[in-house]
Amino acid sequence: MTEDEIQREVLRIAVSEIGKKNVASASVKPDVDFDGREVLEITAVLKPDAPRVSGDTYLSVLLKARDFLYGQGDERRPSLSLDRVHRANASTAK
Repeated sequence: MTEDEIQREVLRIAVSEIGKKNVASASVKPDVDFDGREVLEITAVLKPDAPRVSGDTYLSVLLKARDFLYGQGDERRPSLSLDRVHRANASTAK
């Protein structure tokens, strides 16, 4: 599975859990953790007016992303960061 395909699925997961009107984009970036193991850094970017994401919702996105990766035979450990589009940049994140 390509990184683009993974990114599309991660975006789908974020939108399904956080809401289409709240998610601007999502990205994935392969990396290596402090033990030298492969990890996948996931960033979900929220729109400026999106409400705070609850801990339960955050955990749900992370676990669904992990389950998706493992289901595809990808054993990288995902990490999830939430970012927010700032109002000055909001017009570029439609």
